[in-house]
Amino acid sequence: MMPDLEVKLEKELHKDVCVVACRFPLPTWPPAVTLGTGMDTVWVYRNPWRISNSCV
Repeated sequence: MMPDLEVKLEKELHKDVCVVACRFPLPTWPPAVTLGTGMDTVWVYRNPWRISNSCV
């Protein structure tokens, strides 16, 4: 399910948008920032196929 979501996000996100995920990381995108631990972990991503400024 998450790989399908990655493909959808890659196609539809604008370059200046960030994605924030909790509980489940995106499997192949490198996070720009990771906060917390365990079930409280939050990942912040930029679309890896589009160059943009940092989300944080």
